[in-house]
Amino acid sequence: MTNRLSCPRNEINLLNIPQSYVWKAYYQAKLTKKIAVGIDGKTLRDFQSDLNSNICRLWRNLSSGNYQPPLYRRVTILKNGKSRVLGNPTVSDYLAQLAVRLYLREKLKSVFHRGLFIGEEHNYSKVVKIAVASVHRHCQMRDWVLRLDIKDFSNSINQQLLLQMTSRHVNSKWMILLNRWLNNPQIDHKGVRYHHTKGVLAGPSIHHLLTDLYLHHAFDDWMKINFAHIPFERYGDDMVCHCLSKMQAEKLFSQTRKRLSKYHLMVNSDKSKIVYCKDGKRRGNYIHTTFDYLKYRFEARRVTTRKGTKKLIFSPGRSSGTKRRRKKGSSAKRRK
Repeated sequence: MTNRLSCPRNEINLLNIPQSYVWKAYYQAKLTKKIAVGIDGKTLRDFQSDLNSNICRLWRNLSSGNYQPPLYRRVTILKNGKSRVLGNPTVSDYLAQLAVRLYLREKLKSVFHRGLFIGEEHNYSKVVKIAVASVHRHCQMRDWVLRLDIKDFSNSINQQLLLQMTSRHVNSKWMILLNRWLNNPQIDHKGVRYHHTKGVLAGPSIHHLLTDLYLHHAFDDWMKINFAHIPFERYGDDMVCHCLSKMQAEKLFSQTRKRLSKYHLMVNSDKSKIVYCKDGKRRGNYIHTTFDYLKYRFEARRVTTRKGTKKLIFSPGRSSGTKRRRKKGSSAKRRK
């Protein structure tokens, strides 16, 4: 167990963030399987070599209001057959962003709606299970689902709108810091700099909070005001809305398209659809009777009750893609 030393206070303390949040960020980072390396090449283990001094230095820089993030390391990866650009912060900057994200999320706890599920890196699996259980419960009560996904969400976000939304909830001192992270340039292995002028870059930790705020105003709040009778779940830009009828789902689908377009967002037509929760009791016909959500496939499944009878129930199970990846991983481990 690390002996936590109290850091001397700054003379200037513009951002009143407690030291405890920097420590929380560090302990969460330890539970994260892998943290990408930034432009300085340093790992979390390097940060731990002089832990108390590094934590204190980071906290003092943050709370002074003068924190300047190092450039992001530009990395291109393949995801679903498409190239995706990431901006990897240094480990120290990752911890700074995570500390601020935890602090502001606590401050904004009353702002977000119950339908939003937030998974930090260390408890992703736990939160996904809770979200999936909520979807399952609502699918038992309502026959129709509107499964929504946003096309190229991060890159479609309007930065000016995002900053306007964020400024409603945090003061100008915090906005200066958030703006630095949002507009922080990237640098690649050749030393070429890139400026991200559109959307939100994937990689930086603070951007999870900013994108949740964006969809809070674009979707969550709008749903609660205009469709308060329709329960929904949202994790990132993956949404599931539970409707009483096909007509209700169609109306919501149409209205949602119009609403999101005002925020420069488009519904992903490949992943978004209306679904009939068909099972043993609900025997109607419809073109879509299954959907995927957070790597789970929802469909009619045959289950055995406590009395030993067989029933067809609309319920979740691991999607085939996830099963294949797990099988590959376990096979690779056995070969080693």
